[in-house]
Amino acid sequence: MFKKSMLIIGLVSLTAIAQAETTVPNTFTAGSNIVAAQMNANFSTLASGVNENSTQIDELLARIEALESSMSSSVAGRSYHLSQIGILNRGKTFPNMELHYSSMTAGNLNQNYTLTLLADNTFILTGTENVGEVVNTGKVTVRNDNTPVSASGSYIQNGSELTLNFNDSEDNGIFTVSKDGRSLLESKFNGRTPDGNGWYRTESSFVVGIEIER
Repeated sequence: MFKKSMLIIGLVSLTAIAQAETTVPNTFTAGSNIVAAQMNANFSTLASGVNENSTQIDELLARIEALESSMSSSVAGRSYHLSQIGILNRGKTFPNMELHYSSMTAGNLNQNYTLTLLADNTFILTGTENVGEVVNTGKVTVRNDNTPVSASGSYIQNGSELTLNFNDSEDNGIFTVSKDGRSLLESKFNGRTPDGNGWYRTESSFVVGIEIER
């Protein structure tokens, strides 16, 4: 699609050039005699203009192909701004003699990070996170308010798939990398087992990353 779009733009530009610069040497009026040599001269001029345009189109296509071949999806040595939004749910059932009662929370999160992917396949992640929750009693709490966070680990890129493996954690992030390597995208859902205190938690989130200057 990129090549076709550029070709169309180039053709339009070259057509304008041809219209502006190609002028036939002979013109004719109604009822006048047409001399073969003059007509041939006109055809020769038009043919030269077409050939010149064809050469310019070939040069334009060569430049486009060179640009496309130089595009790289490699993320090594790049930095990205990541923005994450998500929702979370948490619940727990408490045994109480003959009765049982439960507690649950619903929340949202918003997080912003700078992700630096080093050439040695390690990464550094720094930023802030915000998490708010509302419990079944109606109370709203802010658990994190621009809380600083940082993490590090290693990464593996396999074509358009980028996997971040965090140190000291079983968590990982799996991103889709754009063709030019300038954008990252992740959509994930986590269903977590009990945390040891009886709480169950699910979380879904959407992360977008764009390349920034280091």
